Amino acid sequence: MEATIRIANRLPELSTLQKKLTALLKSAGASREFIDDVLLIAEELVTNTVSYGYEDEDEHHIEIDVSLLAGRWRFRFRDDAGAFNPLEAPPPDLEASDRPIGGLGIHLVRELSDLVSYERSEGSNILTVEIKA
Repeated sequence: MEATIRIANRLPELSTLQKKLTALLKSAGASREFIDDVLLIAEELVTNTVSYGYEDEDEHHIEIDVSLLAGRWRFRFRDDAGAFNPLEAPPPDLEASDRPIGGLGIHLVRELSDLVSYERSEGSNILTVEIKA
């Protein structure tokens, strides 16, 4: 199974992405818990890209390639935002009493995924998330 979902770099597009991902995963027989985890990952990654990745107000597109191969789901997020490797962010100090609000997004992505990788290619950020089915 393979599909590509393309959305504009606008926060209201998250609902379109969530609906399309949910329908795709349901049609493949994914559990509600799995779908919820994927939706959280997608929301965190897309929200960060839309909120912090672009220096202009122009419309850009974010593509999410979804595939199921050998019992592993692969979600490849591609955007033309400024170069940013979220995997270089240090892990949050979850025990700190004065920890600032926010900053847990990539931590959640790592925790919910089996593999997360990043590359910059031809002016695009490409973040790949793999999760066992």
